[in-house]
Amino acid sequence: MNTWSRKITPDMMDPNFETTLRKKLGEKGEKIPLCFQCGVCSGSCPVAFAMDFTPRQIMELIKLGVKDLVLNSSTIWLCAACYSCSVRCPQGVDLKQVMDTLKEMALEDPKYSVAEKAFYEKFIEVVRKNGRMDEVALYVKLMPKSTIMRNLGFGLKLYQKGKIHLSPTKSNSADQVAKIFEKVLAKEVQQQ
Repeated sequence: MNTWSRKITPDMMDPNFETTLRKKLGEKGEKIPLCFQCGVCSGSCPVAFAMDFTPRQIMELIKLGVKDLVLNSSTIWLCAACYSCSVRCPQGVDLKQVMDTLKEMALEDPKYSVAEKAFYEKFIEVVRKNGRMDEVALYVKLMPKSTIMRNLGFGLKLYQKGKIHLSPTKSNSADQVAKIFEKVLAKEVQQQ
């Protein structure tokens, strides 16, 4: 569902939003003003159909300073990180990096994208623990117990057909993945 028709109000605006984003992006942020809204990013995006705002619309909202709509959008969380937009941009805007930085900005402020943050954090928790994604573990972490109980019969049918495993399967490289997480977290602490 595209919410582009939603009315923009002054309380959604932050006149420093684009400048703040550009500073966080460093050298890559210098390209943002070059975006001339050609739409190549949106036309190249494999998941644009599921986004509330297309990548082109996100760029326009950034330029307008509509921080609340951008950081509350599902678009930044749905980005497939495939680099199609960045590679094809005629102005050299690294939109994939823009999306990553917008995610970081949303995570820094508790008022933005609460549901997406919960999913993102639980997803990372499962991968960090098992060294790979485990759908059952993620489902159990995200869903209320009443929903889990309601879907238990369906889950058991999937288990009987060998489609899911009830105990998480750990990757052979789980220890290496855990070390990567430790290094990233240590780097984040150093940067603060």
